[in-house]
Amino acid sequence: MSVYRLESHSRNWRLPSRLIAAFSVALVCTSTVYAADDPVKIRLAALVEEGDILSLEAANLVPETKRVKLEGDKVIASERTLLDQSDAIKKAFEQYNTDVTKHGEAVKDWRDRCRTASSDADAKQACDAEAAELVAQAAKLEERLPALQARRDALNIRIDQHNTARLKWDERKRKQDARVDVNEREIQGWIDRARAFWATEGFSLLVKQTGNPTACARLQQTGLGDQRPVEASKGIQQCFKAVKAG
Repeated sequence: MSVYRLESHSRNWRLPSRLIAAFSVALVCTSTVYAADDPVKIRLAALVEEGDILSLEAANLVPETKRVKLEGDKVIASERTLLDQSDAIKKAFEQYNTDVTKHGEAVKDWRDRCRTASSDADAKQACDAEAAELVAQAAKLEERLPALQARRDALNIRIDQHNTARLKWDERKRKQDARVDVNEREIQGWIDRARAFWATEGFSLLVKQTGNPTACARLQQTGLGDQRPVEASKGIQQCFKAVKAG
């Protein structure tokens, strides 16, 4: 009996940080649309623009992340099915081996009792009938083995296919997780810069001048809590855009 084992185991557009920084610098130098003579407003416009770029990148990553998750759900479901089937075949082989052992013991017992010729006609007839039954049982055992081996071999092929698919999915998930991590780190960097700008006197005066927009007042009351960078950036952007529009 062979031993077998189940082993567990669109390119989204992204503007590199250095280009975002360069873009921000260019915006500071060339913006004439949004009060180019006011450094605070220029900085605000640059942060809003950079935040939009990072938010767009995060949105572009969502569909692929969902596809990877759905594929992963299928891989996990397939793995569970294969494990169940592997366990079933293992038990079937164990039962087969048990039956073979029992048959061997029955044959030995028959030999011990019937090896010598008996003058008793009834005893001889009983031994002959028992021998015929043991031969029939042996034939059935021989028929069972190829079927079990065929089930095992077919399952091993599916296991190999699954393991190949699992490796491809693992690689795909690793790459997607890396893209998401990079995006979140860049958004966190933006949040840190936005918070520093938020704390400046110039921005506080600008907020007052625009009537302390609801988005800013709400953020002042609730803060960002334990939100992930993508979610945390949305509240800040709403405030910044409200101030910029005011």
